[in-house]
Amino acid sequence: MSVAFHEKPEYAHFVVTGLATPRELTEAMAKYYAAYRPKLVLWDFSGASLSGMSPDSFDGLIATSKRFTEVRGPGARTAVLVNAEIEKILVGAYAAFAEEVVGVEYQTFFVLADAEAWLLET
Repeated sequence: MSVAFHEKPEYAHFVVTGLATPRELTEAMAKYYAAYRPKLVLWDFSGASLSGMSPDSFDGLIATSKRFTEVRGPGARTAVLVNAEIEKILVGAYAAFAEEVVGVEYQTFFVLADAEAWLLET
C-alpha cells in the first residue's frame, strides 16, 4: 500500500493505492494530521483494495482519529472515495462507530466530484 498526500487549499487529499492495511492507514493519519491539521479530508481509495480491512481493525483507526479530533477542530469532515458497494458498506460501518467516538462527520462516495462538493458545502 502507498499513501500520497496532496495538500489542497480547501482540504487534505490522501490517495491510497494497493492493499490498504490498518497499520499503514494509522501511520499516515498520525504523520499528516499532526503536521497539517486538516479540518476537511478526502481519503481516495479508488485505486486501492479494502479487502485487508475488517470491523476488527476499526478500533485502532478510530483511536488514532480521536487523537487528532481537537487538531482538526469543530466541523471536521471526512469524505471517502471507494469503488464498490461492499467497500461503501464497510466504510459506512466504520463511519458509524467513528462518528460516535471521534465527532467527525463521514460520508462515502463513488464519484470524486460528489465527494469534493460534500466536503466544501457550508
